Amino acid sequence: MQQSHTRDDNVKSLPPYSVLPETSLTVGDTTPPVENIKDYLVASIMNILCCCLPIGVAALVYSIQTREAVARRDTASAKRASQNALHMNVAAFAVGIFFVTLMIIYYVIRFNSMKTTEVSHEDSPYPRLRG
Repeated sequence: MQQSHTRDDNVKSLPPYSVLPETSLTVGDTTPPVENIKDYLVASIMNILCCCLPIGVAALVYSIQTREAVARRDTASAKRASQNALHMNVAAFAVGIFFVTLMIIYYVIRFNSMKTTEVSHEDSPYPRLRG
């Protein structure tokens, strides 16, 4: 009996597919930034909740811009937005303290004026209070 040689007999067997090529896909630069730039996000949120809402919202916007600039590795924009966030947070805190102080002064004056004003019951139009 003669064996017929087919093409499959001459081809070496392929290696198993368990070995994958060593390539990886990375999007952007995954190394940390050279400088540590603060974004003041927590201070911005606290100022929104406790001190001054409009200025706190502006500080929050600058804080988010800082984070985005750091993610883009744009150090100049990140520093500028960080400084703006800091200034807005300080302003919101100062305005909040100013208004709380004004409210305390107002209530102290109002309480003292109510305390010193005595109502004479003899001149009262209500019979029960006359004596």
